[in-house]
Amino acid sequence: MRVQLSKEWITGTIQPYGNVREKQVTSLRKKIYDHRDSGSHKQAIELKKEAGNEKLKTVVTDSQKQHEDSTCKVFRTAYYIAECGRGFSQMNIICTPLRTCLAVENISTLLFIAIVGPPLNLWQPLPYVKSWLAKGRHAATDLGKAKSAKPFPEESRVALWKCF
Repeated sequence: MRVQLSKEWITGTIQPYGNVREKQVTSLRKKIYDHRDSGSHKQAIELKKEAGNEKLKTVVTDSQKQHEDSTCKVFRTAYYIAECGRGFSQMNIICTPLRTCLAVENISTLLFIAIVGPPLNLWQPLPYVKSWLAKGRHAATDLGKAKSAKPFPEESRVALWKCF
């Protein structure tokens, strides 16, 4: 449906007809009623309603999207803070004043195990213990070789002193 708008309504220059005030008011009323019932006015009202509905839908959709984006950013930030903080917490557990002599490589390995490694209840230490013992190392409870007592210097020199 093709609609044509009059220049008077587009430019807002609607002029009344007649010399007497009553005739001018009547002519303006007639123009308003004719315009109200015209196809162009009805189509303009429909377009305005549709544009308002679409705009409202768009505003609501945009608002929801912004809300979801900010929620995602908050959770992502909280996750990264917790993830980074976990490493520092593990570092404080591993590096204590009693363990100040640990090498950087050992600290790094312990941190990697603490942060990335499996939970303690899933870890199977038996293969590592066997490997340790197979290399000739000893268990912590093993007493190792008994040290021979060194003789006192006086006892080892008794024979020499008898010669004098």
